Amino acid sequence: MVLSVDVPRASGVEVYAFDRQGLLHDITRVLTDIKVNLTAAETRSDSKNLMATMRLTIEIPDIDVLSQVLSRVDLMPNVVEVRRVNQ
Repeated sequence: MVLSVDVPRASGVEVYAFDRQGLLHDITRVLTDIKVNLTAAETRSDSKNLMATMRLTIEIPDIDVLSQVLSRVDLMPNVVEVRRVNQ
């Protein structure tokens, strides 16, 4: 008997949002709810235009989970754009 095991793959996600307290916390809560590991995060806040840019590296088992992450983050308050990016 051979067991099939999905090996998680690294995927880059970029989030552009109006900056607010707790934004990163809320995004990581979405990842936790979907059971996705966050392996790297780079966040930048522009105080002049009050915008935040976040580049996240997550481990996903398949494209359906990535779609779920993108959809859930896109629905969050203050999020302007979320998209997959090349690593």
